[in-house]
Amino acid sequence: MTRIEFDRSFQFLAAMDAAIATATEKSAVELVEKLKAKLQGPRHGRTYTVSGKPSPHTASAPGEAPAHWEGILAGAIKHLPLPGGGQEIFVDDDEAAYAGKFLEFGSPGGKIAARPWFRPTADAHEAEYVATIEAAAAAALGILGRG
Repeated sequence: MTRIEFDRSFQFLAAMDAAIATATEKSAVELVEKLKAKLQGPRHGRTYTVSGKPSPHTASAPGEAPAHWEGILAGAIKHLPLPGGGQEIFVDDDEAAYAGKFLEFGSPGGKIAARPWFRPTADAHEAEYVATIEAAAAAALGILGRG
């Protein structure tokens, strides 16, 4: 008796890994753009005039996303692929990250009120990310089913 076994698990895993890595990167790019966009637009806080910087500048009010002044924070938002297909979203500038921490959470003692923007934007993007991953996985399964 001749017995032939077919094992396509390696094809399945490779196709699934590639599809999910591509979908995760696409989602990371979209989230970075949403984070940058969140920093744009009019704000309703105090108006400042500072020598050497674009002025006048209207800061964000407590609870609003930070105001765009020179674009340092927005320009420092990046994404980086991680082993296994994940993505890290981060602020790639020490000064911007330091300021961003106080803008997101407020300062100890409450002198600077929180102006959350990073976490709420990421949380709002979660359902879209899950749908992107599910669609990529379904497409990978469909390709395997025809092969």
